Amino acid sequence: MFDGGGEMKIQIIGPSGSGKSTLARYMAERLGVTWIDTDSRYFWADEDFREETPVEERRRRYREDVEALDGYVVSGSVKSWNGEN
Repeated sequence: MFDGGGEMKIQIIGPSGSGKSTLARYMAERLGVTWIDTDSRYFWADEDFREETPVEERRRRYREDVEALDGYVVSGSVKSWNGEN
């Protein structure tokens, strides 16, 4: 069992509706790290899910978050818009 010390960086990917967010939220809670939901945090610019955030802005936000956190669990794929991860 992870004791909460050090770095724990996990990315969960999979098809829509497969439970990525549910699993990531659960894991983050159990591990005591931050859960990052890429769709709500980076992809959508509005609450109605109609306007996408520009790719460069998504990349900037993602970089800032992962550099600031010692540990996290990411749900969703960033590969299509963030070739770095």
